[in-house]
Amino acid sequence: MRERYNPAGDRFRKVRSVFLELNDKCLKILRDMDKAGVDPQTIISNPDYLQLSEISSMIHSVFQMTNQIEDETEALPLPLDEVGEKLGEALDELADRLLGEQSNPAQKIADGPVYRLKITLKDSKPPIWHRVLVPSGIGLEQLQDVIQTVFGWHNCHLHQFIDGRTFYQPGGGNDDFASMMEVEDSK
Repeated sequence: MRERYNPAGDRFRKVRSVFLELNDKCLKILRDMDKAGVDPQTIISNPDYLQLSEISSMIHSVFQMTNQIEDETEALPLPLDEVGEKLGEALDELADRLLGEQSNPAQKIADGPVYRLKITLKDSKPPIWHRVLVPSGIGLEQLQDVIQTVFGWHNCHLHQFIDGRTFYQPGGGNDDFASMMEVEDSK
C-alpha cells in the first residue's frame, strides 16, 4: 500500500514549493501565448520556446529526483535553491522575449510548409535523437541554433551539414555559420 503524503515530514517541502511555483510560471507563459494568439509556426521555430521546454523538463526532473530519494541521509545532488532562483530569472526573461515579440511582425515566419526532422547523433549507442518541427525556409544558421537548443549544447561541439557531396561547416574563424563555407568533396 502506498504511503499517504505528509507535508510536515517532507524534508524537500521547500524545494517542491519553489519548483511548483516555477512550473506555474511555465504554464502561465504558455497560457499567455495562447491568449495572445501566437502563431504555432512562430512557436515551433523559436529557440526561446525550446529553452522554455528545457526549463520545464528540468523542473519535472527535480520533482522526480525528490520523489526517488528514500534514504533520509541522502542529499540532493545540486543546490536546488540557487538553481530555482536562476530558473525563475530565466523564465522571466523568456516570458518577455516570447510574449514581447508578438508585436514585431519581422519575427513572424512566412506561411509555408513545416518540416518534421529527426536529428540523431551519429554512432550513439543507444541512439540519441530529438524530433523537431521547423519551417521550410529555415536557414542553416537558425537550424544550427535549434539543434544546439534541443540537445542542450552551447555551441561547443564540432558540426557540419552535408548535402550529397557538399559539406557546409562554420567558416570565418569564429564558430558560427554567419560566413558559411561550402566545401565540395573531391571524390
